[in-house]
Amino acid sequence: MKLGKCGSIVVPVPGTPVALTADASLLVAVLRLTPLHGQRGAVCIGVAGMNMKTGAGVARHFRNSVYPSGGLTDSISIESHDGSNSIAVSEYFVDAEARGEGVNFATWLTTPSTVNS
Repeated sequence: MKLGKCGSIVVPVPGTPVALTADASLLVAVLRLTPLHGQRGAVCIGVAGMNMKTGAGVARHFRNSVYPSGGLTDSISIESHDGSNSIAVSEYFVDAEARGEGVNFATWLTTPSTVNS
């Protein structure tokens, strides 16, 4: 595997989910998400149209992201079932209770020589 696209996504308007990318052609083998360090409100990962209040379309609900000692408290890794580049990153969205909060993300790609090895 090789490291692919990485970045941070922040929510400018709470209650309005933001796509991780607009690039519908970005397919990966692994997608890992962590809350931004230091945020205090809840952040959700889900699908387009998710609703943080009802939980509809929410795949993962992160509470505040910091232990009192400063360590990260949560993350989620989404992996393709067969190791292929089949996860469409553009189908994942983030929403937050507070403006300017969000997630860091990293992706990994399967190179042709590592598929099913």
